[in-house]
Amino acid sequence: AFLESQQPASFVTLEQAMHFPWLKMLFRAPREVLRKLEQGAARRGVFEICYRIYTNVDYLEFLPIGANKGTCLHKLRHFGDLSDRTFVAVGDWTNDLELLGEADVAVAVENALPEVKYRADILAPSNDDHAIAYLINRILPEL
Repeated sequence: AFLESQQPASFVTLEQAMHFPWLKMLFRAPREVLRKLEQGAARRGVFEICYRIYTNVDYLEFLPIGANKGTCLHKLRHFGDLSDRTFVAVGDWTNDLELLGEADVAVAVENALPEVKYRADILAPSNDDHAIAYLINRILPEL
């Protein structure tokens, strides 16, 4: 089901992944297994070329240095006729912190991690309770 719902992916070992271009490595396992993976990656020098971030309790991502949602928003802001726009970003997890920091208006959902809520300008309902509809109907018209 994963491959059917996502972009094309390759399943390789960590050592194999270091020898060709990649965008993201996603690992899903219980937190204790992911911690062991982090330790092994650190011993192999993996974090000299990438950084790691938890994007859920049991998801650990390795990304090339400088690749994050905030970097993407920064580049979009300076792309063509988008430079004079107001950028609103919504987040709930640690992988959204850079994005919220780059946004003109940072929104956290009610069920976001505390550090994400701290970074936000506005708190919206839970992402399980129509947060985006709230954003569109209540927040955006006021901007």
